[in-house]
Amino acid sequence: MKYNNIDFFIIGGQKCATTWLYHCLKDHPEIEIGGRKNEKNYFGGELFYKYGEKWFWSLFPYNNSEKIIGHASINYFYDDQSPHILYNNFPNSKIILSLRDPVDRAISAANWYARLNIVKESNLDKILEISINDFKNKKESIYSKIIDYGFYSNRLDLYTDLYKNQVLVLLYDEIKNKQFGVLKKLYSFLGLNKIDYIPLSAYRKPKVSIYNKSLVMFEKKIKKIPFLEKSFRLNLELISKIISIKNNKKIKPEIFHTLKSIYDKDISLLVKKKIFSENSDSINILKQWIK
Repeated sequence: MKYNNIDFFIIGGQKCATTWLYHCLKDHPEIEIGGRKNEKNYFGGELFYKYGEKWFWSLFPYNNSEKIIGHASINYFYDDQSPHILYNNFPNSKIILSLRDPVDRAISAANWYARLNIVKESNLDKILEISINDFKNKKESIYSKIIDYGFYSNRLDLYTDLYKNQVLVLLYDEIKNKQFGVLKKLYSFLGLNKIDYIPLSAYRKPKVSIYNKSLVMFEKKIKKIPFLEKSFRLNLELISKIISIKNNKKIKPEIFHTLKSIYDKDISLLVKKKIFSENSDSINILKQWIK
């Protein structure tokens, strides 16, 4: 069968357990996800317009089964044009979004950018200070995106206004603490038969962002040796336990409070969203993000 429709999209957010969601869905026997988890390979993105629709569909494996089809990219959430592009082409698709306390998300993103050498600094406080300054000065940069990507309210509205009840929002806190309940909710939302199916990926908790300046600097140095870098990443959590490295992601109190003040209004708007109104657990989690 040749694909010409996508049943669901995982749209984000960044550093909000989307990789965990991707693998748990990909592992389900009733699901096929195309294009791998490559953020740039999204429908309506730069590569899409460069190579065309035929290229996009080539990312999906040829399949004669009756599996439902999905696609994943956080750029669906952060590209302002994506909601309308998706709705115009796939009005019956279901939308899956995962959100995380934006302060924790920003810290995790800053740490990730340091480890991937996306930013030159290794000091977490320094990265966040630059990010906050760039954001406040309305300077578009890789740093300001660390802050900008934590604003959810307006971006969520773009999807719920179009897709209505075809949108499922999951919270990182739920995924981290009640992953099997989240999976059942997710599989039910997609209309799967095997809603009690537990994939092996479910046992891999969402990625832990281990920040240690020495580890970050070491990872930067082995960038030019691919097999070492891959081995390092696969064994990062084990390495941290063996050598008893503390997960010292703590940042300066003044930076933490600045981040809280930046996001409090947006979180308050989330609490009032209809999509959360019938879920007291979600409301309580969102309120914790403000405290």
